Amino acid sequence: MRLSSRTWVLITGSAGLLLVYMLLLRDGGLNLTSRPHSLAFQQQRGPAGQLQNNKNLPFLGPPNLALEQQGMSADQVQTSDNWPIFSKNMFPGPIPKSPFKPNFTITWDFDTAAFLERPDVKGQPPKLMTWVVKARYMPPLPEPVRLRVCPEMPCRMTTNKQYQKDSAALMWAGQIMREPAPPPRSHPDQVYVFHNHEPQAEWIHSPSFRKPAWKSAFNWTMHYRFDSDIVDLYGKLVKRNPPVKNYTAILAKKTKFAAWMVSHCDTHGRREKYIKLLRDFIPVDAYGGCAKNKCPRSSDDSCYKMINADYKFYFAFENAFCKDYITEKFFRYLEADTVVVARGSNEYKNHAPKGIFVNTADFKSAKDLAEHLLHLDIHPEEYIKILKAKDEYQPLYEDWPIRNNMGDIYYMHYHYESVSYCEMCKRLWDLDTYGKTVPDIAEWFDRENCYPPKDIR
Repeated sequence: MRLSSRTWVLITGSAGLLLVYMLLLRDGGLNLTSRPHSLAFQQQRGPAGQLQNNKNLPFLGPPNLALEQQGMSADQVQTSDNWPIFSKNMFPGPIPKSPFKPNFTITWDFDTAAFLERPDVKGQPPKLMTWVVKARYMPPLPEPVRLRVCPEMPCRMTTNKQYQKDSAALMWAGQIMREPAPPPRSHPDQVYVFHNHEPQAEWIHSPSFRKPAWKSAFNWTMHYRFDSDIVDLYGKLVKRNPPVKNYTAILAKKTKFAAWMVSHCDTHGRREKYIKLLRDFIPVDAYGGCAKNKCPRSSDDSCYKMINADYKFYFAFENAFCKDYITEKFFRYLEADTVVVARGSNEYKNHAPKGIFVNTADFKSAKDLAEHLLHLDIHPEEYIKILKAKDEYQPLYEDWPIRNNMGDIYYMHYHYESVSYCEMCKRLWDLDTYGKTVPDIAEWFDRENCYPPKDIR
């Protein structure tokens, strides 16, 4: 496959789901809810708390219908390719997430201005990125939209398969793809991207990318592994000026020992067995679908704040031990006023410095870990030292919440993904440098090296 640098990009879900989404939105049956953010991009808004008339919503008309024919004004046409916000209660897309420190910005460290002045870029139409099989948390994007962190970059994203022919890149969520064979490329430079964000050990079926027809179909991998073409993490830490806090007062208000949020009850990482061992020595309160204490997704923020206020320790245990895999809960709870206890493949050194969390790998047994936590409990100066060290870093990640018309969240996902799309866009404009073919996608994927924990049987 020849890859040069002149094309368009694509990403899409099923037409049936798209139709259902459009009908629900038309009838007011589905709302997408945002949280405070500070990304710099243009916004479309309707009357406060109300949806605009459907004829003014650019993504509700047929994809190939001229926007003017959909009843849009000239101003609306000009801004129609921005991520749509139609009221304060609608936001179909990723949002920088920080309940207690909302004033941060996710940025992309790239000289966009110089890039846009390149002769092969300046004045050219944007490249289109289309999901053929979208990740579950990706909102429907029936019309191409700008990239969130880098809206000035010359790329657009959609989940509408009708744009597939004109796309520079097509994307498949590897975990849920079902096609027995890849579609034919509509032009020689069309890039096929394999996307994944979950560890292989937790997959309950054999995905179709293992079929012979897919063996060398993909050009790029987009994955949490550091050997991916485009690294796609759950979160990252950035250095910051630490906030001013009364840590003694924070600790004095905590009345409970340790909390654990869990929705997968029987895991390859055997975290449930490790928790059982810990409970012989320390109290551990479990919350979520596998526990008596329910913390449904609709109460996500209230549960987070409860743990932040009441608990001294939070257990961020991976559901599987896999190369480079770090759960979103690790980053999410690092910004809370609690000490995170992490358990996984012990590659945290690639994500976070020592001294800002407790790693179970540093202890020979659950008993040794429990004794260390009890030591921190009766030595507040050592406990507070960890809180202070942790607050020198800001976790960056985004949430993707979807609410129904009752205000309930029926799916939420935390990920640091928008920057990865910016990187993909950059590469699409430089295929002479980044063009390649993955020789065997199943062989590459199986390098994930998932393994059972070695400290418990």
